[in-house]
Amino acid sequence: MYELLKVTPGSVNPFSVINDVNSKVELLIDSELLDGENLNFHPAINTETFNISGDDFNKFLEHISNNVIKVNI
Repeated sequence: MYELLKVTPGSVNPFSVINDVNSKVELLIDSELLDGENLNFHPAINTETFNISGDDFNKFLEHISNNVIKVNI
């Protein structure tokens, strides 16, 4: 995990793929999450919270090189 995403177990979040310079990691996202108005993630440390609008998160996903797979959980 550290080799590809530069984060330790327990601190991974969708934004960690920014560190995957070769786009080897596929990002699986619950499709219902993508419909959220406001989304909260831990920014590589679980004592903090990062809030982003659903629209802005979807824009982020459109601009990364990693394969994004929408799943139904």
